[in-house]
Amino acid sequence: MFENFELIIQEEIYTARSCIHVSFDRWGSKYKKLSVVGVIIHFINVKYKAVTRLIGLPELLGYRKPGVGKSCSMSSKPIRER
Repeated sequence: MFENFELIIQEEIYTARSCIHVSFDRWGSKYKKLSVVGVIIHFINVKYKAVTRLIGLPELLGYRKPGVGKSCSMSSKPIRER
């Protein structure tokens, strides 16, 4: 799904009128069946409007276990490399 909008979002990033800010939001389902981390960017676009885009939603392996922070950073690595 994200691949359909990747070029559009890349163009928005290249033409942004501000710094690109990245935030992460972790979600987990009840009984630990699924956990994901949302990778979100925030910036001002060419029309000087505040924009928020979800650019990734990788699954977190090992949710609620020691070292989950490392898992979170490793999950976002493919997104950062684009």
